[in-house]
Amino acid sequence: MEEIAKVATKPSSAFGIANLLCWQGKILLVFYTDYNRWQFQLLSEEGEVFGEQQTYQTAIDAERAGREWVAGCKGDRS
Repeated sequence: MEEIAKVATKPSSAFGIANLLCWQGKILLVFYTDYNRWQFQLLSEEGEVFGEQQTYQTAIDAERAGREWVAGCKGDRS
């Protein structure tokens, strides 16, 4: 995956993007919300959103889980 953008620390706003990782026309998005903490979602070329509702303590944990989720070829839509 090609890393497009990365933020090292927790954003100060209610929503922030930590990582955008792009490969084969898909984007793995790692983001923060005050309510849900860190999460990941996979965006397809067609605009579909996939992922899990699980939250993580850090952006690194969410990115790792997202990469593992993608590597496992799961197709469950969130």
